[in-house]
Amino acid sequence: MSITNALNNAVSGLSAASRRAETVSSNTANALTDGYARREVSLSSSPFGGVRVNGVARQVSEALVKENRLAEAAAANASTRTEFHSRLEKMIGTADKAGSLGYALSGFDAALITASASPENTIALNSAVSAAKSVSEKLNAISDDLQKTRQDADQSIASQVDQLNEALSRVGDLNKSITRTISTGGDANALQDQRQILIDEIATIVPVQTVSRDGNQVAIYTTGGLALLDRTAAKVGFSAVGTITPDMTLQSGALSGLTVNGLMVSTQDNDMMGGGTLGATFAIRDELAPTAQADVDALARNLIERFEGSAVDQSVAAGDAGLFTDNGKVSDPAKEVGTRWTHTYQCGRRSEYGWPRVAAARRNWSSNRGNGRERNPSQCLQKCIECRYRSCDRTLRLHACWSR
Repeated sequence: MSITNALNNAVSGLSAASRRAETVSSNTANALTDGYARREVSLSSSPFGGVRVNGVARQVSEALVKENRLAEAAAANASTRTEFHSRLEKMIGTADKAGSLGYALSGFDAALITASASPENTIALNSAVSAAKSVSEKLNAISDDLQKTRQDADQSIASQVDQLNEALSRVGDLNKSITRTISTGGDANALQDQRQILIDEIATIVPVQTVSRDGNQVAIYTTGGLALLDRTAAKVGFSAVGTITPDMTLQSGALSGLTVNGLMVSTQDNDMMGGGTLGATFAIRDELAPTAQADVDALARNLIERFEGSAVDQSVAAGDAGLFTDNGKVSDPAKEVGTRWTHTYQCGRRSEYGWPRVAAARRNWSSNRGNGRERNPSQCLQKCIECRYRSCDRTLRLHACWSR
């Protein structure tokens, strides 16, 4: 071996050692950097002697990355729901805390007892009225806050959809950049780090999995099997509203659903776009908050009915409102938002387009015929329900009556 070859071999070895030291230093410095994957230098012997650096490869366990993304999505979904329940708990409060609903009801109960013991005491009577006002104000405040929660959720959905579309577009651009860089012999590791960060961001909003494509590109699918990115990015659509009132629902068309490339998709858990923060936020707007509103409405109606009628207050004429009113009028269950209807679908399933509280008891008028419990249809608040359940693929029209 000539001196020149020996020197070349030594130089190549020093270059390889320098490259490995540089890689180790980079790995140490970026150990806590989001998206960064450990680098490893690939070496081989040169046919002309010495050592050749083949490149620096990212070391990633795809199985661990997949499991971590699913876990992060589930945690984000649970966290979003927990935040709603914490907010609801704060709205209602605990019975021992001043300003809570339970505290107001207890105060009203105590004021009634005092007033009934001394009906001639004007101060006691006024205190009872004041306590009743506190109860109604608290119920209205909870209702207003629930609608504010739905409004916030609607705006959050719009923000997440924008974030999702932006991230999908950027991943598509990075796919092309990575392919182009590798094809020209460049180092695309930094670009792949950026892509991983964006996919992790997407996975928090919607649980996803990646599929490798030619040219070191990746396709992105939801765990429900919907393609969000495969060569081209899908367009996720949503339209926020300015104000939400209790009667506005997704089923009525007053609130927007989620679309992908113009087609409506479900955000229910374990469905095409379910899970993650997006699915949880839809659940808050369309399920959790309306259910809480229904409970508040039922409590309000119960209070109204308990204090109306001449049997309770002889100064109130039949048909007139009592101590508590429904916006100044007698309570009308047919107009109550969140009314609990008891009904059973003939197919034994729940409509995926709403009516989440399906009672097991068959209380509709037709089912009570011939058993001594007939109800005249004119006495039954009937509602026609269309059930388009995908598994039976048929339209059913059923009646349900208000169960007192």
